[in-house]
Amino acid sequence: MVKVKSPLFSLDASGTFAKDFNYSVCRGRHYFRQNRIGGDSPSIAQIQAQTMMAFLIPQWRSFSDATHSTWASPAEAGNFSSFNAYVQTNMLRWVARQTPGPVFPVVDLGYTAAIQGFWLTRSGSDITLIVQRWATNVPWGYLIHRSLGWPFPRNDSHLIHIWRPTPASFNYWTDYNLSPGTYYYILFGFTTDGKVAVNSTVAWLTVP
Repeated sequence: MVKVKSPLFSLDASGTFAKDFNYSVCRGRHYFRQNRIGGDSPSIAQIQAQTMMAFLIPQWRSFSDATHSTWASPAEAGNFSSFNAYVQTNMLRWVARQTPGPVFPVVDLGYTAAIQGFWLTRSGSDITLIVQRWATNVPWGYLIHRSLGWPFPRNDSHLIHIWRPTPASFNYWTDYNLSPGTYYYILFGFTTDGKVAVNSTVAWLTVP
């Protein structure tokens, strides 16, 4: 609701009018602007950046102080926080089509993540991914790609989630509220050195 001290278009108007115009005062200066609602859908690059940020932030919160401290050097060099150094470095890696690493510098482990088994189950319109990993070559995360057609290439438009597995031998992740159709999934594991496994596993299931 607009609060008006004098006529609506005077300098003393404040608030919103007809959900379209905003009147405000900031540091003694009066502002008027029209609300604009973006009509464009997010680009694939924006969606993928959001997907990676959704993975990076909770991982940072789970790191030990020792892991946090590895980012002190790039943080000091850039004159920002260790968290910002971690995000900046890994987002730049992501733009360069590399997966992230939890420590700085990212060190090559000499192996790729191995997947022993990959299955799908369905409950209603939800599909659950079940992954069994080997005891060695443990992944730091999985890139989940999904498509309604097969074959489909591994590209940004099909990446739907970056999944951080637990230390358990079996891990579960559910894709909720799917429309009817046959869904194909490819899973790529990556290790803490950001190396993506060249081998992938394919599974599919139909939602009636």
